[in-house]
Amino acid sequence: PRMICSNCTPPHVNEDFQLSGLGKITSYTVVHVPPEEHYDVSPYILAVIETKEGPKLTSQIVECNEKDLYIDMPVEMVLRKITKTNDGLISYGYKFRPLFINLEN
Repeated sequence: PRMICSNCTPPHVNEDFQLSGLGKITSYTVVHVPPEEHYDVSPYILAVIETKEGPKLTSQIVECNEKDLYIDMPVEMVLRKITKTNDGLISYGYKFRPLFINLEN
């Protein structure tokens, strides 16, 4: 979340908004040369997800092979490990996985 909207003049204070966690893939790529902190999980799929509510997010796609991906594929948000430091601290965040239902309803 951001404290202010960078597109508003003057800056507008944002309100919290809950996303459903549902969306669709609008673009994707396979990362073969990742940053150091993600080297152990490469190659991995990175996608732009258009949420059901409208905002677009960039996220890793999990539980899916590249050959099975397609534009407009329905996906759902899941909580997964993002990084683990050398001293054992694990950071968690959102990723998306395929969802096999119709999002139009």
